[in-house]
Amino acid sequence: MMMPLQNKYKETNNKYFENLSEKLNEKGVRNNDFILKLYNENINGLNPHCRDFLLEQKVLRDIQDETESNLWYYLRECVKIRDRENKLHDFNLNIINLESLFLLEHGADVYLTSPRATMGTMTMCAYLLWKAHTGKKISFVCTRKSDEHNMFDRIKEIITTPFFIDKGIAISSYINYKLILDYNIDVDYLFIDDFEHMNNSTINDIFKILKLKKEGKIKTQIIFKSCLGRESSLGRRVADDIAKSSSKFEYFYFDYPELIENKLYYVQEDIHDLFNKDTAEEKIENFKRLFNNDEETINNELYCNRCKKYEIRL
Repeated sequence: MMMPLQNKYKETNNKYFENLSEKLNEKGVRNNDFILKLYNENINGLNPHCRDFLLEQKVLRDIQDETESNLWYYLRECVKIRDRENKLHDFNLNIINLESLFLLEHGADVYLTSPRATMGTMTMCAYLLWKAHTGKKISFVCTRKSDEHNMFDRIKEIITTPFFIDKGIAISSYINYKLILDYNIDVDYLFIDDFEHMNNSTINDIFKILKLKKEGKIKTQIIFKSCLGRESSLGRRVADDIAKSSSKFEYFYFDYPELIENKLYYVQEDIHDLFNKDTAEEKIENFKRLFNNDEETINNELYCNRCKKYEIRL
């Protein structure tokens, strides 16, 4: 495999990645351009979605190799997200999802807490789709059976290059999490989505899986994802307990990934960044998004105290 280029991938049209690289630099991260790196300089500047060069087998192989070996190229250049108006958009990688992916790529488990509409679930779907293409086995734990089908719908919404991925690979790579419990079947990645909404039975299943991993019977990497809000739910309280037992991700891990251990890390969106907006309207909108517009949560004491802290009028 070729070594990454030493310079930034300057010809990318994905501004989200460029802006994120600049943000890492502002945070004091020296290794701030790894998300812009490229292994094969021969495809620098080529649009992998362009069909003009598909008959050129050498170029095709180069792009395919890059896509399969370089997660950041795959997300930056190959993944497109279709909106409700059927328009395609570049993949928007934010800091919290980057932290989660970075941990996963270095063998850790992740507990991700973020507001709604911050691409958390979609990011994990894109990541698992990429992993499924490389032969990894994946599994989901969802609040309802219908959510499990919705997860596959999310995967189908992800647009990649025309020659990269058969979406059926993700489905064929999927293993029902119950098989982990019943037969100690080891999957590579288990994605637990919206943990705070889980019922008692599902929560018990998750704890059994965590016990299997603690005992060394499975080596599955586990991804917890929850949204803020619903402070009174059982799932929320259990989720908070799991988060308290984990280690917090720190920015220096980007420069020293060898310090990342094989354990659970907690990743949460920086509330100060969330409210670093110019107008009161943007602050209020972000604050509502933080709590999912949940009336029960909006009316509770925690919400009111945080509103006061950030000088937001209800």
